[in-house]
Amino acid sequence: MLITISFESLLTTIKNQDEEIEMKDKEIVRLQAKIEKIEKEAEKHHGEKPAKAAPAKKAAAKPAAKKAPAKKTTKEEPTEEKKN
Repeated sequence: MLITISFESLLTTIKNQDEEIEMKDKEIVRLQAKIEKIEKEAEKHHGEKPAKAAPAKKAAAKPAAKKAPAKKTTKEEPTEEKKN
């Protein structure tokens, strides 16, 4: 039973993330169209094409790897030479 609940929870999480990705993709398309429109207007007003920004990269299918936690260092005990 616990496995079924966990499995259903994971499926719900995946579905929600998929919906969020779709919304972000739509937002990217909308913003790219807006950039193109602004660039065209700027070209009309200034007679030259503004510098074009690098195209946005599409999100990778795999999640980013987690960073390893920072190693804790222990404070070194002062030696007789360092104490003096």
